[in-house]
Amino acid sequence: MVNRARLIYVSHFLSAWGDRMWRFAIALFLMDLASDNLLLPAVYGVTLAGSVLTLGPVIGTMIDRSRRLPAAQASVVIQDLAIAACAAILLVHKLSLIKADWYVLFVKIACVVLGTIAHLGSTASKIMLEKDWIVVIAEGDNAMLTNLNSTLRRIDLFTKLLAPMAVGQLITLVSMTFGCAFVAGWNVISMFVEYIMLKIVYDSTPGLAVKTSMKNNDHHHHAHHENDEATPLLAGASQNIVGGYTDENDTITSSRRSSSSSNYDATDIKQPASCCHSVFAFILVIPRGWGLFVSQSVSLAGIGLACLYMTVLGFDSITVSYAYNQCFSEFFVGILMAASAITGIISTFAFGPISKRIGLVRTGQLSSIAQLLTLIPCAYSVFAAGSPFFLLPQNRNASSAFVSTTPSMEYYSTPSHEIINTTTPHTEDGLFLKCIDGVSPPSSYLSLSLLMGGAVLARIGLWSFDLTVTQLFQEEVAESERGIVNGVQSSVNNLMDLIHFVLVIALPDPSQFGLLVLISIAFVCIGHFLYAVFAWKVSGNCCLCT
Repeated sequence: MVNRARLIYVSHFLSAWGDRMWRFAIALFLMDLASDNLLLPAVYGVTLAGSVLTLGPVIGTMIDRSRRLPAAQASVVIQDLAIAACAAILLVHKLSLIKADWYVLFVKIACVVLGTIAHLGSTASKIMLEKDWIVVIAEGDNAMLTNLNSTLRRIDLFTKLLAPMAVGQLITLVSMTFGCAFVAGWNVISMFVEYIMLKIVYDSTPGLAVKTSMKNNDHHHHAHHENDEATPLLAGASQNIVGGYTDENDTITSSRRSSSSSNYDATDIKQPASCCHSVFAFILVIPRGWGLFVSQSVSLAGIGLACLYMTVLGFDSITVSYAYNQCFSEFFVGILMAASAITGIISTFAFGPISKRIGLVRTGQLSSIAQLLTLIPCAYSVFAAGSPFFLLPQNRNASSAFVSTTPSMEYYSTPSHEIINTTTPHTEDGLFLKCIDGVSPPSSYLSLSLLMGGAVLARIGLWSFDLTVTQLFQEEVAESERGIVNGVQSSVNNLMDLIHFVLVIALPDPSQFGLLVLISIAFVCIGHFLYAVFAWKVSGNCCLCT
């Protein structure tokens, strides 16, 4: 008998490893293209977030209205090929002797466009596999669903532990060129393996061939299951959104949980009479999807989770670029990302027993408290020794955006002075400390150490909270609405992500990074407050002890 869970785990490992390598490497690649500030990584992030913010409901609707297997396979191919193509372009750029401005601009634009396509494919794949496929495989067993969620997240974090270290070491010890080639090759090979494994899992799980669709017919709701083999994915995508399944033998009716009071109807628009009508139908899906999302009983918890995306403390391209700009080497930044993965893995092991003992809702409350406490060092780091924060007295009259190589010694106390003495000698490139061209080392690494340390510890509460909200959505959202609801959730997440990248574009200088840290902490507090309101609505109180 095929071990479906094991195949899902292996497929997810291959996908996550390639994705984690890419997320880490692209930040270094972009800084290599433009090392004077954080503008290019921020533009890249804004484009990625904006694409999902705009197209999230459309992606979700296509998932709801498409066959499971072709949809999953198509998302894998799109994601892996786009990453491989982008890495290949960067490889050619590194090998090329062309230095013209127009050529560099072309490389930058290609990176942003292909990265966006890969991100859309990754978003669709995650919605399908993590929000739908494993729910069907669990067959109503919540304990098994918890185990599947925890294991998939553990794999994701395990790859976060090793993938950045591996690619960071390759780039540091070999070259940036070799790193580009390795990332491209991995994603091409991984694509074929994932494609085959998804087919095996699908064939061995009869439930995946059956999908519940919905249609509001004279305001009466009926349940109906239809064969998943009836609808093409890409060729009939516009049909699926605007007119439902086109097979003459199919009948689409409504399936709706009693808790959902929305009048959303993905099929209430008739078959498009023109291409123009089809295009507008895609646009109409967006407000309908948001309305359906708001009607869900867990929407407030989802918005609370989304607020946690408005952060520069998430070890994304901005965090990596900032640490890299402050003279942490690629290898050392990879180690920090690995450390954050270890703390996240710890939370996945704790999530199952804790949620079983105190319940999902209270597990989320406990996770909130844990994350908020660990962000205290991050807030203090803005004002600690070695911080380039422009509002600090010693930095106000600095002649550049970076801390001077000969800072005023009178400002620091004796402990800070000792730190300066121990860190100042490390000005040459090494395995752990490496300053890029034109950047001087900070006077002390205390500020950066507090920032990175707090961000690493915050992963414990963050990932446990993420698992809590994920399972709440899996248990409470109807099958026929999983795609569109989770598509909108991805849009909300990316809205917050977009805000954080816009702020970085507005405040791109490393000396202004402290403001971004403080704003990020404020949004995390808002997110956990919204979850506390959700918990109060569900249990009648927001106290963890009752």
